[in-house]
Amino acid sequence: MSLPIESRLPAIQAALADHPRALLVAEPGAGKTTRVPLALLDSPWARQGRLLLLEPRRVAARLAAGFMAESLGERVGETVGYRMRGESRVGPHTRLEVVTQGVLTRMLQEDPLLEGVAGILFDEFHERSLEADLGLALALDAQSVRDDLRLLVMSATLDVETLLDVLGGETPVIDCPGRSFPVETRHRALTAREDTASQQARALLRGHGRSRQAMPW
Repeated sequence: MSLPIESRLPAIQAALADHPRALLVAEPGAGKTTRVPLALLDSPWARQGRLLLLEPRRVAARLAAGFMAESLGERVGETVGYRMRGESRVGPHTRLEVVTQGVLTRMLQEDPLLEGVAGILFDEFHERSLEADLGLALALDAQSVRDDLRLLVMSATLDVETLLDVLGGETPVIDCPGRSFPVETRHRALTAREDTASQQARALLRGHGRSRQAMPW
């Protein structure tokens, strides 16, 4: 299934080929979280090290890593892995690590230059947190010494002007529309023959059947 972000991948690749930093403003449903990191793995600059994808939440990190690994026909821990507090699934051939905010902060504190890392992708940056802001600040410090380190800030909604004040006015900005589907609300009257949970389950199953018939996939 084609996603809106795929039409912007060449622009993202070109931006990071010519600039150390870029901003991606992609609406919900665009596919930025899983399509962009895999596309960047083939960039010449990315072959010099591994990529880090920052995900604010642990569940999102696991799901993103699992989906990307599956799309490559692999298991998590091969080309794509993840790291979070108390849990790690990476291997000697892992090139893309999905990490949580605390892990990225510790990595930057232990190795301020992030040797062996070619680029950092900050996903869902609009969720702003102290750790995410600190991670970006430390990454910019590392980039001031390492001109080969690439940074991509991604979000559905970004305060572009404020971030450009931090990243530099020459930073390329790529916009991408999202994808949404109509939502229909249906009401069913309760009956005395079944308990509430059973009726809810029956309504969900009927609605799921209609959705499968209506959607092309």
